[in-house]
Amino acid sequence: MAIVLTKADLLRDAADVFREPDLLHAGGFNRHGAERQQEGLRQLLTECGQSTILSSVENNFEKVGLFAVSALGHEPTVEAGSVDGFVEQRIGRIQPWRVLDPLVWLLHHYGYVKAMRG
Repeated sequence: MAIVLTKADLLRDAADVFREPDLLHAGGFNRHGAERQQEGLRQLLTECGQSTILSSVENNFEKVGLFAVSALGHEPTVEAGSVDGFVEQRIGRIQPWRVLDPLVWLLHHYGYVKAMRG
């Protein structure tokens, strides 16, 4: 079970786990980086009072991975003014952040991708 916290770029100031660089799975699955991120997310969820949900998921699934991702990598910018009462938002440059981590974790879990050495 992969639990993915999306829009994590909006939480970068909330916890250190959101400020870590990409895991970069060059040469295989970065197991140590993923474990470090999962521990940070586990701690954050516990601090937010979600330890019961986390325990329930971990008791009902053999393997659980926690991930924080951002499809855009940043908030959209709001343009001044509005058109017909709607505020215009622009995405600008897209910089996805950690979006491949859950997929690479699953591929590693099922034996398709080996772990990085070292």
